[in-house]
Amino acid sequence: MHLLIGLLLILLVLFGRFSFGGSQPSIVEVRVRVAESVPRLRIRGFDLKIESRQSGIFQKSVFSDRMSEWEFDCQSGKVQARKLTSNNELGVDLGDSAVIRTPTGFLNLENQPYRNELKIYALKKSIKSQCDVINSIELEKYLDGLVNSEFSSKWSKEAVAAQVIAARTYAFYQIQAAQTQKLSYFDLDATTQDQVYNGSMKEDFHASQVVEATRGWVLTTGTHELPQPIKAFYHSTCGGVTELPKEVWGVSYPGFKRSVSCSYCMQSPRYQWSLEMNRTQLLTAIHKGVEKNGFPVGWPSESLEVLQQGVLKDLQIESKNPQGRVQRVITHWGDGHKLFISGTQFREWIGVSQLRSTAFQVRSLGEKGWRFEGKGSGHGVGLCQWGAKVMGEKGLKSDRILRFYYPDAVLRKLW
Repeated sequence: MHLLIGLLLILLVLFGRFSFGGSQPSIVEVRVRVAESVPRLRIRGFDLKIESRQSGIFQKSVFSDRMSEWEFDCQSGKVQARKLTSNNELGVDLGDSAVIRTPTGFLNLENQPYRNELKIYALKKSIKSQCDVINSIELEKYLDGLVNSEFSSKWSKEAVAAQVIAARTYAFYQIQAAQTQKLSYFDLDATTQDQVYNGSMKEDFHASQVVEATRGWVLTTGTHELPQPIKAFYHSTCGGVTELPKEVWGVSYPGFKRSVSCSYCMQSPRYQWSLEMNRTQLLTAIHKGVEKNGFPVGWPSESLEVLQQGVLKDLQIESKNPQGRVQRVITHWGDGHKLFISGTQFREWIGVSQLRSTAFQVRSLGEKGWRFEGKGSGHGVGLCQWGAKVMGEKGLKSDRILRFYYPDAVLRKLW
């Protein structure tokens, strides 16, 4: 009984941000961080209304008639606004956050259009304060803008529909996670950290058609009465087999029990790739990686001295998982030192756009460095976008594509 009451309370909190039509929500709102840690920014729009807030409590409103452009700075944990006019006369001190709205429905942030509203938070992350900007928008409109940033609306409708449903599911999972974990001001990032989103700039009719046709469809686990969205990861090209989250991030997620063999993505331009790096390039990448993320767990106390000496003698693959992806890389240094790096960490240090996946081989080129030869692009978890593209071209329906890449999930219409 206590468990049932607890679940009901969670649902009440989650659906507090939804508008209801009948027994199911008709509108779901998502909060997307569209700018992170910027010192200042510019917003332009018609008939702007700027609300000042302190600790989430409304303080005052500032109105601007017709078209106007404002510059916002974050200083000492406060948002400061200045209307950009010919003489730059008007300045306004706001609280620790501000909300900008327009009756026209579109705001322009740094020459990029966004729907609905923008929220600015002054966050004191270091000695200097910085701004985070959040776009609060209906989930389906968010998907309209996402399609051509993450894939292409020109692909077959069934492939696009499968990817829209995966993206909706991922976002809905993040909305619920942010609520239960009490993350106060955003649900997901507008970058590859979550899903790439560039506002309404890339919206088009084809994308909007598919989004509307699939409205409310979500990949789930749980029961019919208490469905739970999965974290529907997806990637560019699996290279022949998908991966499990635990193998990539060391964490298991509901709805991912099996990897699947995929023969559909061979047409991808990233199905096979190669990369050559000399010693200097590899050393620089390792140094920057350590500087940004610190020493990996298990590195000895003398690691800093080893890196500073910079005598990298060899690089080898120490182990792979059953799907053929690198689990650990071993680097050999002067004086016989060995430093181990996980495959995922090594890829991040080299750069995910260069070392496209962890499904690679490495070959020494002697004094010239090393050559990496690999397959696929991305982490390999969930839907393979190029595989879905080919499956759609072959006439497979979106539900069949989703069942193939998410065999442990159930597709349900939640609103």
